[in-house]
Amino acid sequence: VLAQTPNAQFWIMGQGPLRDELEQTARAGGFLNQIRFAGFRRDACDVMNAIDVMALPWHREPCALAYIEAALLAKPIVACRAGGAPESIADGETGILAPVGDSRAIGEAILALLENRDFAHSMGQAGHERAREVFSWSRFITTLEGVWERVLSS
Repeated sequence: VLAQTPNAQFWIMGQGPLRDELEQTARAGGFLNQIRFAGFRRDACDVMNAIDVMALPWHREPCALAYIEAALLAKPIVACRAGGAPESIADGETGILAPVGDSRAIGEAILALLENRDFAHSMGQAGHERAREVFSWSRFITTLEGVWERVLSS
């Protein structure tokens, strides 16, 4: 990504055991200045609002809340085709799902969104609309009522 878009920045939020390894890799690769290690943030929503693309290509993201939050902020998403991502992201419509472990595909997806702002914007808007429809409180309540009805009737 940085070879084609040298002004790109990557913001890594959260704390975890890989931080030192990531920082060493960035330093060794000569791109530490393009990486921001933001750590734990209470203002994560504000930070997410400032980004152009939300990329969370982690293959063990079970509930995918971060994808839904990004969609509600109309951010296009890049994720792996695993965990909760396929349920949260309509591939090619609201985000791009890459094969697990395919760093080249992840990079190409990020580039596609960075290089085509209209495409990224329409994908973010579609994600926003889908998130409001699929993950709305009214739909949640209807689903929960259905579960309770099935439980109580048995």
